[in-house]
Parts: sequence; C-alpha cells; structure tokens
Amino acid sequence: TQLPAQNCSVGHFNSETNQTTCLPCKPGTFSNTTGSTVCLGCQAGQFSSQNASTSCLDCSSGTFSTGNASSCSSCPAGQYNSVNGSSSCSDCAAGSSTNNQ
Repeated sequence: TQLPAQNCSVGHFNSETNQTTCLPCKPGTFSNTTGSTVCLGCQAGQFSSQNASTSCLDCSSGTFSTGNASSCSSCPAGQYNSVNGSSSCSDCAAGSSTNNQ
C-alpha cells in the first residue's frame, strides 16, 4: 500500500506534483512553514549558510549582505557600519578611518 502524502518539513520544499521527496532549501534561502512549494530568499542584511534553513540571521556590525546571501561580506577598507542587519556600508567621514591611526 502507498503511504499518504506528507507535507514537506520546515527548511524543505517541493514545487512539483507527483514527487516522492522534498528538497532542502539552499544556502541564502529558507522555509519556516510546512508544505512549502518554494524557499524564500534572505533579505538584504541577512544570510543563511546551511542547507534546510528555517530562518535567516542578521549580518553582524562591520559586515553586510545583499539579498539571497549565504554569508556576509566585510565592509571594504575606508567604509563601516555599526548596526546588525546592514545591507550596505558607509564611507568614513573626512578626519576618520577604519584603523584609528
């Protein structure tokens, strides 16, 4: 006998009918509900580095990300940000630097 269909678990999806398995969400995406047909992309300023993520994490201060990121990037030399969850970095003002020299 055939088992009844089961919803995909959180962190997984299946976008097609007549399938026997659910696929894990790829890094940079997540699913926080059962029965998902798609994974959602992480917003700018967030990331997910693992397969089958159920949420995205904020980038730490001094780093940033654009959407669908699997990691955060450090601000380039001469730029900074001081809050978690940043999607960009700002230029250091005249008379300041990122190395305090």
